[in-house]
Parts: sequence; structure tokens; C-alpha cells
Amino acid sequence: MGIIMIIWTKESSIKLTNLIEDIKGNAGGLSIEDEETLVNSLDVIKEESKTLKPRRSFLKTAILGLQTIKGTAEFATAVITLIQFIQPLL
Repeated sequence: MGIIMIIWTKESSIKLTNLIEDIKGNAGGLSIEDEETLVNSLDVIKEESKTLKPRRSFLKTAILGLQTIKGTAEFATAVITLIQFIQPLL
């Protein structure tokens, strides 16, 4: 298996921040449990994206957490966009 190198630029970091803010902006009305899952999952994604070797299992767990949250259609769309953006890290 070859090694895939992801170049994480300042623009990528800004885009990730914007995607996370979009998710938070569309997360109104979540239960306390879903809110906790949201915060934890987004924190993991932010922290792992900063490392040279992101831990795929952590990212996958964070994604699964986000996918379990029942939110609005806009929330679901924002989550899907984030997942597509971080796909190269997986």
C-alpha cells in the first residue's frame, strides 16, 4: 500500500474552519446528547487535521458521530460537505 501525502494549506485550514462554522450555524435545536456529540466530533476533526499523520480511526469515529445526529436538511448538507472535504485524510 502506498503512502498518500496530503498537503494541508492555509486555505484548507480556512475552508475547514468555515465548514465547521456552517455546521454549528445549522445545529440549532439539537438535544443535549447530540450537542455533545457535535462538539466532540468537530473537535476531533479539527485536531486531527492539524497533524502530519491524522489518525483515520479517530476521523471515522467523528464522522460516524456526526452522521448519527438528527438535524435539519441544512445541517445534513453541511455535514456531508465537511465529510467530502476531509475524505482525502481518510
